[in-house]
Amino acid sequence: MYIINDINHLLILVRLFKVHELLPAESLAISRMKMQQYNVITNQQLAPHTQIVRLNIDDVELFENWRAGKGRHLSGADLSTIYIAVKNPQLTILLSAEDLFLPDMCNQCGARYKQWGELIKEIADERMIQMYELFKKAS
Repeated sequence: MYIINDINHLLILVRLFKVHELLPAESLAISRMKMQQYNVITNQQLAPHTQIVRLNIDDVELFENWRAGKGRHLSGADLSTIYIAVKNPQLTILLSAEDLFLPDMCNQCGARYKQWGELIKEIADERMIQMYELFKKAS
């Protein structure tokens, strides 16, 4: 199962590549705290994709203590993604090119991660992989 940090990147991949249809149901997740960081339009675009699970932080006080002093370059929402992945070791964080500071923090916290491109290569056919590479160059 994967947890996504860059929701705009997820929406593009859902629209262009139907990536959510290439994976088993409920294998993509997002942090509810991360969703709150996005505007109403983004939330509305994601709403129909019920197979993308929304995960909560169970103990906010524990999260606040955990995040204290971590990642000045990361928002609380970014840290919520890492925290959820640390608490749920079956999750792997999917990173986009915009997630510059997350790999270092993932390494510090022991959270697994991979780039979207790696996942696309695992689940897609050659044509889709080529389209994704063109998309990455254009963005």
